[in-house]
Amino acid sequence: MSLTNNNPVTDHLSRLFLTIAFLSTVTGLPAQTSTCADLRKSSFDIHIQFSRLSENTVANQLDSLFIIADTTCTESMIYLNTVKGRHVKKSGQLDSALHYYNIAQYHADKINYVKEQKNIANLKSTILSTEDKYNDAIDLLRKAINIPCHPDSLSCLKTSVKLMLNAAVNLRFVDKYEEAIQQFDTVRILMDKWNIQDSIWKVVIYNGMGTIYEMELDDDRSAVVSFKGLFKAASSG
Repeated sequence: MSLTNNNPVTDHLSRLFLTIAFLSTVTGLPAQTSTCADLRKSSFDIHIQFSRLSENTVANQLDSLFIIADTTCTESMIYLNTVKGRHVKKSGQLDSALHYYNIAQYHADKINYVKEQKNIANLKSTILSTEDKYNDAIDLLRKAINIPCHPDSLSCLKTSVKLMLNAAVNLRFVDKYEEAIQQFDTVRILMDKWNIQDSIWKVVIYNGMGTIYEMELDDDRSAVVSFKGLFKAASSG
C-alpha cells in the first residue's frame, strides 16, 4: 500500500514517527549534557581521591567509566586519562603512562584548562626524571610554569609551586646548583606573595637549599641559615 494513499491509520503513523524523530533531536542535547555532567563528577571524584584508593578500586572504576566515556566530554577525558596514566605508572608502565598523559594534555589544551595543563606537565616530568632525562624535565616544567594562572585561582598557583619545586630538584641533578638555589628561593618568595601557607613545602625548600649548600657548594654558613629555616618551618607545621 502506498503511503500517499489517504489512509487515516497510515497518516497517523507517519505523523507519530515524525513526532518521535523531532523529539529525539530536541531531547538529545540535554541528555548529552546531563551525561557529561555525571561523567565529569565521577571522573573528578576518582581524580582527587586517587592516592586514597586501592589499585583494584581505581582499576574497576576506570573500567566502568571508560565504557561510558564520551570523547566530547572534555573535562572528564582530562581526568580519566590523567588517572589512567597515574595508575599504569605505578606498575612501571612508563610509556603507557606518558601515552595517557598526552591524551589528557590534548583535551586540557583544547579548553585551555590551565591548572590541569600544569598538573599534567608535572606528572610527565616525573617520568622524564625517572628516565634520567633531567634537562627535558626542566624544559617541560619551565614551559608549564610560564602558563599564567588567574590571580584568584589558588589551586592553580599551588600547582605552579609544585612545578617550581620539581624544577629546582631537577636542576640539582644536572649540577646547576646556583640555579637550583635561586629556584627554591623564588618559590619561597612567591609562596609569601600568594599567601600560600604550607609548612611541608617550606621544609622542602629549606632542606633543598641547605643540602646543596652543604653537600655541593661547601658553604656551611649558608647551610646553617637554611637548616634554621627548615626547623622553623617544621615547628610551625
